[in-house]
Amino acid sequence: MARRHWPWDVLGIDRTADKAAIRSAYAFRLKAMDVDADIQGYSALRSARDQALRDADYAAQEPLDDPLMDAEPDVLDDLGPAGEAESEPGEWVDIGQWQGGDAGLANAWDNDFGYGTGDFADPDMRVAHFEEQLSEDAPDRRLARLLYPQGAYSEEAFTHEENEAAQAALTELLADAKGSDLGREQAVEHWLGEVLAESWPRSGPLVEQAAQAFDWVAQSGEIGERPALQFLNPRIRGLRFVTKVEQPDHPFHTYWEELKRPGKRGFFDRFRIKREGIENLLGGIRTRYPEVESYLDHERVASWEKPAPSWIAWILQRVFIFIVVIQLLAFCGRTVGDDNNDLPQEKLDQVVAEAFGPGRTMAEVQAADPKLADVIYASIEFDAANGDSVAKVEQAVVVRMRELAALAREDAPKDDLLAILAVRRDLFGVAREAGTPACAALLKTARLPEGAVSPEDVREKERALIWRLAQAKLLDTVWTVSGDKSLPLPGWVGPGVVQRTGLSVDRINAVLKGEETQDLCAVRIALIDTLLSRPDDAPLELLRIM
Repeated sequence: MARRHWPWDVLGIDRTADKAAIRSAYAFRLKAMDVDADIQGYSALRSARDQALRDADYAAQEPLDDPLMDAEPDVLDDLGPAGEAESEPGEWVDIGQWQGGDAGLANAWDNDFGYGTGDFADPDMRVAHFEEQLSEDAPDRRLARLLYPQGAYSEEAFTHEENEAAQAALTELLADAKGSDLGREQAVEHWLGEVLAESWPRSGPLVEQAAQAFDWVAQSGEIGERPALQFLNPRIRGLRFVTKVEQPDHPFHTYWEELKRPGKRGFFDRFRIKREGIENLLGGIRTRYPEVESYLDHERVASWEKPAPSWIAWILQRVFIFIVVIQLLAFCGRTVGDDNNDLPQEKLDQVVAEAFGPGRTMAEVQAADPKLADVIYASIEFDAANGDSVAKVEQAVVVRMRELAALAREDAPKDDLLAILAVRRDLFGVAREAGTPACAALLKTARLPEGAVSPEDVREKERALIWRLAQAKLLDTVWTVSGDKSLPLPGWVGPGVVQRTGLSVDRINAVLKGEETQDLCAVRIALIDTLLSRPDDAPLELLRIM
């Protein structure tokens, strides 16, 4: 059983958004308490009840289709060290197993709860479980005075002296927490999370030390992650990015230093610095860590985003047209007069029927989506040229259509998206029989391993889906490589996954964080089943990355 965090440990219940359950737990604990003899315990119980109700309000306000945080582990560990990155310098890299399309995570910085705005600032809030509540020299009190100068919220940064004093108070508070009992340690952790989130950005220099002490980033995306941590964790990763990108061996260091330089870019800068690297850096920052852009020079950034002069665009356009013409001529040279690799029409239709359903022909595919027909022709020509049998050509086309159906999640309307997920759920069932590597392969590439055979009822559903998507022109003909996306789970999904799998929260969270465990297929199937059980409540963006 997972350890309960404050305030749920005080109330004696698991995290819930049910206010009636919270009040019942409070009343039950209150009846068992001698209020006059245990004033401190009574105060802690009231604080726990108030915070639990506040968390419940947050859960009720959270829009299910508006993600509030980036639930991935620290992606920057895989961006930085020279010699370890698999991509070329300047290519934005992401990790994690919440597969999706582009990494549009700007919503991870949405803040409906009002942290960092002063709306919930409480300079007088104290750490529960502290005996020296009245001591103005207690570390929590000293820290609060520094975070709230003159008892009010402030966005101004610490002075050097204030920063030293705040760091000293925080160090003392953390040492006291680690040397105390579990209840007091949890109370300090909760108080620090709230006060650092509420006083952001003034609290910025302090969050890394607190995060390391309580391992906050490891809680990202877990079922029950506190609202304050949902706010802080993306910002902690943003600060870590700044630390790493300042290192000369970081892939984005050159572009980072360029954008920090004051003033507009010069004429020769466009030849010295790759524009693609600049765009990748800005795109990555804006989708993951928007506040980090404040480190850059606004005028410099604007000058890089300004389109190139018209004469440069004219030259580039002509070069592009020239390259396209050369490629077309080369293509014609390869195909004109080369009929040796063509399959007879009946064999061609046989291949199409295996992918789209009995009776379907290439003529029907051509009429439904000419671009898709070209993709199928190209695939057949390639495999036939290699001397593959008709059966192997059929399988190659089936695999290609399966890949394109997975890509269709990006743009499909909700009804089509639900149909895609229903078939995808069945494919995970097939992969589960082949083992964990097969589940991982299906998740990453939409492919089943060679030798994995889908039952005929699954193939029948898949063929019907492929034809449906072809008629809607949803089978994208371009394979795009993009970053993974991570989104939070609505509160009702977690319990559904637990119920369907019988797994512990820790084992489920391990899969959600990208570990390829033996539970991978079971968790994926349970996630899809849970979301399909309440399609009207399921966030569209979450469905797209299933």
